[in-house]
Amino acid sequence: MATCKNYVGVTCVNGNCPNAIRYQYPEYDLDKVLCEECWHNEGCKDCIFNYYGICEVQGMTIKVKYHGKYKIQKIKQGDWIDLRTQEDIELKKMEFKLISLGVSIELPEGYEALVVPRSSTFKNFGVIQANSIGIIDESYKGDNDIWYFPALALHHTFIPKGTRICQFRLIEHQPCFDIEEVKELKNKNRGGIGSTGTK
Repeated sequence: MATCKNYVGVTCVNGNCPNAIRYQYPEYDLDKVLCEECWHNEGCKDCIFNYYGICEVQGMTIKVKYHGKYKIQKIKQGDWIDLRTQEDIELKKMEFKLISLGVSIELPEGYEALVVPRSSTFKNFGVIQANSIGIIDESYKGDNDIWYFPALALHHTFIPKGTRICQFRLIEHQPCFDIEEVKELKNKNRGGIGSTGTK
């Protein structure tokens, strides 16, 4: 189960955390448990902030202006939300086109959106996202700041209107940090790119 960054389970604070018990009774040599793997972790159901009605994440809202007939739908499973083409698209081999996704969105303060192709997009239509991944920050929020999918066709293709072509999710802004120049990192070299093997 993916754990919300704000998640604090009831078990985390009532003394029954598996890791707290592990430290309390070292003689039993219990394994360390990652929070996202903990059998007590039930997400929002188990979160103490949700229990007391002070969860900030659940109350988050995005404002959407539509430029077509297809609406964004909340999903019951998974973290990513699909976006659709607003018109029939025909592309020749190696033709590039900015495909309108029919939305302008005001993101919550402190968040940005990642936009990537759906896993079936290339398989079904032979197009790739030209910039690999799209990053939309919170300042791109005007009525005419329409979201687009930059498609590059690797063969002649036709994409019907209403196709779920890509998906997005929200992430928090990167935290502020300083940059320090050093002569040496004084860490052990892992062995370069691909050093963990191919299997």
